[in-house]
Amino acid sequence: MLIVSVRIVVASFTSSVYVTVEGGSEEKLFEYYPDELSFCELEFIGLTVLEASQLKFDRDVRYLRS
Repeated sequence: MLIVSVRIVVASFTSSVYVTVEGGSEEKLFEYYPDELSFCELEFIGLTVLEASQLKFDRDVRYLRS
């Protein structure tokens, strides 16, 4: 299912990414540490949930290797 909208909730130490997929259901996709990674809503629009999770994984790997 494709992601049609995204909501990023910024908290003190972690941020959470919530996505709405085709059909209207919303789910929490993942959490991340904003001092290590950054995301914007537009990066996720049109991706599948699996592709969006892979995006986070790839950024984690890139951060850890830097």
